[in-house]
Amino acid sequence: MKTILFQGDSITEALRDREDDRILGYGYVTRVVGDLGYKYLGQYDFKNRGVGGDKVGDILARNKQDVIANKPDYLSLLCGINDAWYYMDKPYDFDEQAYYDAFNNLICEIEAELPDVKIMILEPFIVVGSYTAPNGDLEYYKTFRGYVEQCARCAEKIAEEHNIRFVKLQEKCDEAVTKTNSVNLFIDGIHPTVVGHKIITDAWIEAFEESK
Repeated sequence: MKTILFQGDSITEALRDREDDRILGYGYVTRVVGDLGYKYLGQYDFKNRGVGGDKVGDILARNKQDVIANKPDYLSLLCGINDAWYYMDKPYDFDEQAYYDAFNNLICEIEAELPDVKIMILEPFIVVGSYTAPNGDLEYYKTFRGYVEQCARCAEKIAEEHNIRFVKLQEKCDEAVTKTNSVNLFIDGIHPTVVGHKIITDAWIEAFEESK
């Protein structure tokens, strides 16, 4: 049986039980597990190691226990929103090089310890909402989105450099919010509703099936 491990922040954690791997949260992880687990009965074991609030440096700090110790065959990684958010109350701009270095160190450590693991990096995303445009402040949103896009560019560059599958999500989210009120898809501009998690689920499964 092969292991698929999901790593990330609160979007991935989605209220999972950190003591019980059978309770994977309410988000895209559970939806992916339901679809793949049924389609490939008995072929995969699934683990969710997402932790709310995590920046890429936090994921790197726990990498040995969360990822390497579990020796996954497949690793899914979604992060960046908290790295961008961190800079929103700082008097200086987002440090793209620092983010790139931390993310690249994470991937290098994983590949050095698990040379056969197949990695998918998911694009961080953001839409207008109560967290991303507080009190309707679109200038705040513009800055926030710019930082998230810098995270995404770093992630995509790293994916290209390491020959890793990069799963684009921002365009899919942007398209979806043109069809309905954004709160139907994202609670606060960051955290998806059940319907919003479906966007990630479909993109994830498509990428996995094409690259497994």
